[in-house]
Amino acid sequence: MTKTKKSLVLSALAIVICLSMLIGSTFAWFTDSVTSATNVIRTGVLEVGLEYKNDDVADWTDVTATSNVFSTTARWEPGRVEVVKLKVSNLGSLALKYMLGVNLVSETGSINVLGEQFNLSDYIYYGLVMGDQDFDTRADAINAVKDNAELIKTALSKSSKLEAASNANTEVVTMVVYMPETVGNQANHAESANIPEILLGISLYATQYTSENDSFGNQYDNNAEYSAIGSAYIPEDSAYPTAIE
Repeated sequence: MTKTKKSLVLSALAIVICLSMLIGSTFAWFTDSVTSATNVIRTGVLEVGLEYKNDDVADWTDVTATSNVFSTTARWEPGRVEVVKLKVSNLGSLALKYMLGVNLVSETGSINVLGEQFNLSDYIYYGLVMGDQDFDTRADAINAVKDNAELIKTALSKSSKLEAASNANTEVVTMVVYMPETVGNQANHAESANIPEILLGISLYATQYTSENDSFGNQYDNNAEYSAIGSAYIPEDSAYPTAIE
């Protein structure tokens, strides 16, 4: 056997011996791991509340389907002014946009002392102004809404947004209702005639607002539509705007 062949045989034998020693052995590697047991998925809550105050109710009171947000002792006549406050609150964990609407639901007409048929809705005006407003005089109250005052038969609405869990999660809308001093006997019903009456609806609509973010931004609820959440009366044919002002 040549020297070269002998070297090759010895090398092969050494490899076989090494492999036989590794049989049953375990390799060791640097390792590490991270485990998380705190990943929670929760749904948000969209909840809105509506409260009111008026001449008869001094403290904030929930609006329900049977609430009368106007003074129950009111007898309308020229010069009378009534102030009603409506508070919208975000009670949930999601930001929301809302639409607060006031509209004429039904009306009972009458005959005035001149022998003419009439409706009160032709002689009473009202307007909405943002904020919890207090007025020193009737003139101040009327002036506060003069820019948007309408006959009470015209639907009015206010829209806004409310963030969740912040100092800006409540808003107050002040409503001023008045009969101008210039109204005369055309709104004075005859003693033998029906007492004229107006039924107003107060409706609150709310939906998601583009505030919370997902992996692609905050526009996923940009097209969220309004639905009735709570109201003193929700007319079937309500058609308030669907976009925030």
